[in-house]
Amino acid sequence: MTAPSVSRARVPRRGTRRGRDAFFEAVGTPALLLDAIGAVCDANPAFAALVGRPRVSLVGAPFETLLVRDEAVLARNLAASLRRDG
Repeated sequence: MTAPSVSRARVPRRGTRRGRDAFFEAVGTPALLLDAIGAVCDANPAFAALVGRPRVSLVGAPFETLLVRDEAVLARNLAASLRRDG
């Protein structure tokens, strides 16, 4: 099984937190911000839908624990996300 595709975006140093938050809310592909040790600092709704977990439960979690191991679960979550978000 392949890991879910994750968008990596560079947020400008001069950018505001509000701008970063707007980016995460608006982007249609799964996106995460990780700290230096690989723990989740922020996740957008698309990533939460992909892994089938509430966003609040993702913050602080090590990235490797978020990978969906069951392809059927991944497919259902992705399909539901596409139906909901277009």
